[in-house]
Amino acid sequence: MDQDLAATALQSWDRHATALHDLIAALSPEQLQARAHPTSPSVAEQVDHLHATRLFWMAYASEKSPDWSEAGPPPSRDVLLGQLAESAGRLRALVASRLVSGQPLAIYGHPLFLQQHLLWHEAYHVGQIALALKTLGLPLTEPQTDRIWDTLRPPCP
Repeated sequence: MDQDLAATALQSWDRHATALHDLIAALSPEQLQARAHPTSPSVAEQVDHLHATRLFWMAYASEKSPDWSEAGPPPSRDVLLGQLAESAGRLRALVASRLVSGQPLAIYGHPLFLQQHLLWHEAYHVGQIALALKTLGLPLTEPQTDRIWDTLRPPCP
């Protein structure tokens, strides 16, 4: 794979992971408990789910036995942020190593398809998080959304 394209694909993941981290870091405890509907998961539960989903699909794609355990209440914001950073780093390392080696991933083949799957899945949940916050009258502030968009689309060189 072209080295510039590989670097750009990894940078895309890094930007996404940073924007998600910054979003969660900016939320108040009240916002972390927000739900779009009484039967919907809270924002914190959705973030916990994102981390667990990353680990599940990385294991499955690496032909390891995945662990799918999301039981119990979600951890604190600081723990959630640490988990997101850890799983984002692991995904980046897995994709980078497979881009270099050319070794495909089980079920996905090309490693960028795993990255694409997780980006799509996480974008869905970010939308659900924004809906939960807006529904409860706790929407993201303009500085919060500006920071996210500035991370995702920095100035062109």
